[in-house]
Amino acid sequence: MTVPRFKVQGHGGCWSKLRRQVYTILEPDLNLQLYCTFYTSDRDYKAGPFTSPRNWITLDKEIIWDFPSYFLEWNHPDVPKPLRWLEDGHWGREGHQPAQLMREYLHTPVNQLCARVFSLDYWGLMNILRAGDRRIGQRRLRVFADRLDPTEPAMKVIRRRFELRAGGRRDG
Repeated sequence: MTVPRFKVQGHGGCWSKLRRQVYTILEPDLNLQLYCTFYTSDRDYKAGPFTSPRNWITLDKEIIWDFPSYFLEWNHPDVPKPLRWLEDGHWGREGHQPAQLMREYLHTPVNQLCARVFSLDYWGLMNILRAGDRRIGQRRLRVFADRLDPTEPAMKVIRRRFELRAGGRRDG
């Protein structure tokens, strides 16, 4: 069976192009990496093959955010808007939701980034992008950090940014 190549709809191209656009706003020394892959399954004989995207983010090679696995009801029922099935929550009007959110983030004016509520972000993706965004200065980043739960993945990114600022650069 041939697996089709999937484009991130509504983004003017494929995942690589969207990822490059996000990398342009991230702190370059942060070592924050974005990944996306699509899995196809023939398990549904009525509807045909099922395609599910997986997005994950690493900080210094540690996975800090993984969609959908961190948000599936049977693994983590306490997360906001847990996904009941793999099919839930992936697809919106303009492609899969993590990609839609990244596109929205890129089109938001810098002065509105920390205050804007992204209606599709039930899973903390925007907080990670805010935490790594080089356009958000240290003062606004500290105010933003005060609003976050200390265990949230974005806090790992913020702590790493503050370490870099203090001269604690890591190679690799």
